[in-house]
Amino acid sequence: DTYLVYPEGSSNLAWEAQGSDIYGGTSGVDTLTVYDGSYALKVWGQYSGTYPNQTAVFQSHSLADLGLEAGGLVAIEGYLMSPSPDYIGQGLNSGYLFLSFWDEAGNMLSSNLSHLMDRTMPSDDWHKFFALGSVPEGASYMNAGVEYYQVSGNDHGAVYFDDVNVFVPVTQSIVRLRYEELLMGAMEDSVHHLTVDWNVGAMDVWDETPSSNGPFQFTLDLSSTLGIDESNLPDVFSLHNNYPNPFNPVTNITYDIPEVANVSLEIYNVMGQKVRTLASGNHEPGRYRVIWNATNDFGEGLSSGMYIYKIQAGDFVSVKKLILMK
Repeated sequence: DTYLVYPEGSSNLAWEAQGSDIYGGTSGVDTLTVYDGSYALKVWGQYSGTYPNQTAVFQSHSLADLGLEAGGLVAIEGYLMSPSPDYIGQGLNSGYLFLSFWDEAGNMLSSNLSHLMDRTMPSDDWHKFFALGSVPEGASYMNAGVEYYQVSGNDHGAVYFDDVNVFVPVTQSIVRLRYEELLMGAMEDSVHHLTVDWNVGAMDVWDETPSSNGPFQFTLDLSSTLGIDESNLPDVFSLHNNYPNPFNPVTNITYDIPEVANVSLEIYNVMGQKVRTLASGNHEPGRYRVIWNATNDFGEGLSSGMYIYKIQAGDFVSVKKLILMK
C-alpha cells in the first residue's frame, strides 16, 4: 500500500522496530514494545515553519472503488501510545486518527477525528482510538490516516501509531461461522451440540456499547451430521479442560451428559461472584461444547485474570479453572 505524507518531504517521522531505543530514555532499557507485528510509526513535531502545524501520514481512497455513496459509513481504528521518556504531555501537542472527504476539485467537504492522544492520556500504554464518518454529498475520494498536531516549538513529545485499519461498518445483522475453527473441531471431538456466544454492539467515535438485551447464543445440533447412535453417547458425566487456556478472545468448554438431566454451566470470578451463565436447563444425552467470548451476563468484556467454571448436572458437580489474558 502507498502512504502519503503531508507536508511532502517531512522528516519528523520514522518506522520504528520492536526493541528500538526510546528518545530521551536509557539505551537498552527504555525500548519500544509495538502493539502488533514488528514495527510502529513514530511521529513528532516539525520544529519549523509556522505554528501550529500538522504532520499527516495517510492513504487516499476512491469512494467508487470502496463502493461508498453519500450517506455511507466508514470508520478508522487504531492504537496510539506515547512513551514516558518522550511523552506527548510535555506541552499541548497531540496525535489522532482522521477521515477527510474531498470532491473532484480537491475541496475538503468534511473531516472526522478520533479522540486525542495528549497529556490527558497515560504514557507507555497502547490506547485504542476510533473515528466514524459519513460520506457527504459530492464527495469523490477520502483520505484516512494519522496526524500529529504541534502547537509551538516549546511543545514536545512523540506519538506512536500501530495496527491502524479502515473499514466500512456492517449495518445489518450478520453471523459468520468459520467452518474450520468451529465445525471441524467440534466434529473431530464428537461434539453433538455446539453453542456459540455472540454480542451486538453500537459504536460511535468514542466508545462501543453492548446491546442491553445481550449477549446472545445460538446452538448447532450436529447429531445427524455425526450419525449419532447410543454407542457414541458418553458413559459418564464429565467436564473437560477448556482450550485454549490461557485464552483471548474465546475459549471452548466441553462437557458430557450421559442421561437426561437438568444442567447448569456457570462462570465465577475469584471472589466467588457469578459473572456468566453459559447453559441452563434440560439436556438430552450427548457431548456439548460452549464457545465463550469472555463476556458477562450483560455483554460486557471481562478483565484479565483467573475465573472458575462450574457444572452441575443432577448430583454431578465439577469445578475447573481458566485464565483470560488480554
